[in-house]
Amino acid sequence: MALASWTESVNMFCDETEKLIRDDCYISCFPRSIQIAPVPNVERFVFENLTGTKMQMMKGTTTLAFIYKGKTAADRGGIMFAVDSRASSGKYICIHIQVLVLKTSSTVMKVIPLSGRILSTLAGGAADCQFWLRVISKICKLYELRYKCEISVAAATKTLQNIILEYLGYGLSMGMIVGGFNHDVRSHHHHLLFSIFDDKYVEYYFQGPALYFLDSEGTRKKSHLFSCGSGSLNAYGILDTFYKPSMTDDEAKDLARRAIMHATYRDIGSGGQCSVFHLQPSGYNLESQTDVSDMYHSFMEEMKRPFYDPSRA
Repeated sequence: MALASWTESVNMFCDETEKLIRDDCYISCFPRSIQIAPVPNVERFVFENLTGTKMQMMKGTTTLAFIYKGKTAADRGGIMFAVDSRASSGKYICIHIQVLVLKTSSTVMKVIPLSGRILSTLAGGAADCQFWLRVISKICKLYELRYKCEISVAAATKTLQNIILEYLGYGLSMGMIVGGFNHDVRSHHHHLLFSIFDDKYVEYYFQGPALYFLDSEGTRKKSHLFSCGSGSLNAYGILDTFYKPSMTDDEAKDLARRAIMHATYRDIGSGGQCSVFHLQPSGYNLESQTDVSDMYHSFMEEMKRPFYDPSRA
């Protein structure tokens, strides 16, 4: 009886509206207007058969994110995101790629909001990531309108993984770090379903901050720290060395900037500006946006290490 009453309570719209939402969601996930070449491997087909200048599927970027707890009462904690701003294709390099524009700041690179409390970075093919992340953002909004609560990070990433699996072998190139804060599932109408799960299970998957990594091969992993892109190995070297579960907000911001700086210095495919986001339960803020060259000189002077300056050669 309780389950039946719950089922009736979530049917907030009339049948026609429910059908429109489902149809719209299906079309968004599997758009019929996309024409794909009828070949087994689209990427190889494009590379081998384009005349003139061939499309080189060689890209570079560095993105990272990690979860941390505030060290003092004044620290907010949360999830720190950091990305560079360089877009490249083979020997062609674009310094900036405009993805998201905030009213309170300049253009931010390689970060797309899926909802008010879920952010995603993009690496790989910019067009692939932007398109499918916009689709997921639309699905998240439809879920919120339908159920009167925000979608969980686990559900959003699982939906994205299911879409990616439908397009395996079609030449997609994506690497995304999706992080966000879940609402309190027990305070909404679907708490009856979660009552059958263990409290530790609910806390791990549906409460507090969550961070996932997804790629175009269908991988979906959850952890407290991720880096993605051609410069990720360099970023991991800094993160694994200096990351601590409990940090002040300034320490977390400095760690994110330092990891991006080292990655852009060692990886030719990464560069431009370093943008740092701080995601909290109340929303996200752009903490800083700094040229990586200025960061390099600043950190070298701080460590009192000599650095090469071509202008003084």
